[in-house]
Amino acid sequence: MAMEVAQALEAERGRTQRAEAERIAAETAAAAEQAQKVLRTSLRAAEERSTELEAEARTLREAMQSATSSVTQEHLQELTRAQEHLQELTRAQGDLDIARVRLAALEADRLSERQRLEAAVAELDGKVRDGEVQRRKLHNLVQELRGNVRVYARVRPFLPDDQAPAGAAPAISARGDGVSCVIVKRDAQRGGDGGSGAVVKTDTFAFDRVFPPSAGQEAVFAEVSEFVQSALDGYNVCLFSYGQTGSGKTHTVVGSGAGPMRGIIPRAMEQVGRYKCSLEKQGWAYKMSASFLEIYNEQRAPGAANDASYDARHEIKHDTRSGSMSPVTDLTLLPLDPTDTGEVERILELAARHRAVGCTSMNARSSRSHSVFTLYMRASNAAAGSALRGALHLVDLAGSERLDRSGATGQRLKETQAINKSLSALTDVFTALANKTAHVPFRNSKLTYLLQPALSGEGKTLMMVNLSPTDDSYSESLCSLRFASQVNQCELGRAKRNIRDASATIDDGASTCSSSSSVASLPPRSTIHRKTSSR
Repeated sequence: MAMEVAQALEAERGRTQRAEAERIAAETAAAAEQAQKVLRTSLRAAEERSTELEAEARTLREAMQSATSSVTQEHLQELTRAQEHLQELTRAQGDLDIARVRLAALEADRLSERQRLEAAVAELDGKVRDGEVQRRKLHNLVQELRGNVRVYARVRPFLPDDQAPAGAAPAISARGDGVSCVIVKRDAQRGGDGGSGAVVKTDTFAFDRVFPPSAGQEAVFAEVSEFVQSALDGYNVCLFSYGQTGSGKTHTVVGSGAGPMRGIIPRAMEQVGRYKCSLEKQGWAYKMSASFLEIYNEQRAPGAANDASYDARHEIKHDTRSGSMSPVTDLTLLPLDPTDTGEVERILELAARHRAVGCTSMNARSSRSHSVFTLYMRASNAAAGSALRGALHLVDLAGSERLDRSGATGQRLKETQAINKSLSALTDVFTALANKTAHVPFRNSKLTYLLQPALSGEGKTLMMVNLSPTDDSYSESLCSLRFASQVNQCELGRAKRNIRDASATIDDGASTCSSSSSVASLPPRSTIHRKTSSR
């Protein structure tokens, strides 16, 4: 019975467990069903989302494909251009390498050629220096053979103040040979061609050069420039114009304006300026000063360099050991740059304002004093060890006058007598030089004493005799020509060149100049193209 009860309990437990299991299975099945429903719902949502994503993916793929296609085309085009540019750069690099090789070869050739040319230039420079020394020696020899005193004559044309009739024949005519002239005396009472009177006397004079009325200022200076060059080479040079009043002396020496009518002084300054600039490039240092002195009634006036009145303190002392450029004491020297044309014109204008002029019956603006423009030049080349100094005196003499023609009285008479006296002293100096007398009277006149270094054997002198073409001036012109002919016979001997060793600077003037120094290291003379004339 107990066994049966146990079996029944066991069966009951089995039924309970089975019911519990079925309940759990039912709950599980229900949960699974619920979960399945949820999953199906989720699946449907996922499928719908998947469908949407697939649609978006298709849209994106299509957009990507479209963009990829566009980008690819641009990229390919850019890539193609880059490849072409690279190829071009490669070719350019190749050309550049070739060019570099060629440039290196050309540079080597150029360097070799430069060295060859430098050697050739050095050799030619040596030959040029040697040739220049030889040429300078020959030039000075020719100058000495031709004479260190040169005489030129210049005939001016008729001027309105001459009141010459139309077609009037000049009393003086330059011949076609360029070195001689003819002066004629006419007798108005006997009549002649053109109403000028019959020729009763004829004289012919020959000089180094004769300029006809048609010769301009440039033609005159072309001949004079040789003497200007001598001053640059270290000589004392004097160029003076001589002639009666109104014969064109001031026009020849000073001229007018800044064009073709310029005279010898401004043209000489221009030549000196060109030479100075040329040699400064070769290591030469220049110091130049100018003075303008008047000699009025045998007194010295400082002219343009000083506005003071006539002063007896201006004495003439020729002493090469003094170190002074000018032989005139208390004379102010103006530093001058010859390349500054404005400064040169200012000095000439100042000198013209202070020049003593007066009116006479022969000339409304007759110069009543002798004016002396002097350019003092010193040059030094430290590398070459040489120095030189020269002086260029450009003298505009007062015109000689006959008292019966000039009608001078009072102060004008005194001036005329002083002018004629100093010109007579100049004549005496050249007469003594021509006759080779032991004593030359340089001290008889302030003018001749001032110019003694240039008028003696130490310098070179050029006389420009100016002549009027009028018959009324026949006597004065004949006297001028006779004096010029007498000067033409003078021989100054061998000119002394002022050369010294340049151990001191150009400001040191105490060293005594010597003509025995070597000329090999001196600055070369500029080439002067001129027509050679015989005496």
